[in-house]
Amino acid sequence: MHSLTRIKVLQRRCTVFHSQCESILLRYQDEDRGLQAEEEAILEQIAGLKLLLDTLRAENRQLSREEIYTLLRKQSIVRRQIKDLELQIIQIQEKRSELEKKREEFQKKSKYWLRKEGNYQRWIIRQKRHY
Repeated sequence: MHSLTRIKVLQRRCTVFHSQCESILLRYQDEDRGLQAEEEAILEQIAGLKLLLDTLRAENRQLSREEIYTLLRKQSIVRRQIKDLELQIIQIQEKRSELEKKREEFQKKSKYWLRKEGNYQRWIIRQKRHY
């Protein structure tokens, strides 16, 4: 019966580690949702800036030299903002990729601890039948 108590302790340890892995996975999932929402918001900003850029075109208008330079500066600023936002999207995608790797790692750990817990549970059942 001494070994049965040790097996129960091992089973509880597996249960604790499995639940820790699951809580970490949930935290990663929440973090990924936040990053995804942030990425979508940036995409909306980019779409808005592209619309603004379309309105900053000098179509069929007579412009003075000063007005042309002002218009070109505004277009340049908007293009720079778009490039900065695109860079932010790339950074967010890299974070999401790293997060996905971590999530896969913890899924493997979670499955490992769940399998060990099941093995100990089956062993306990066999021991109880035996005695």
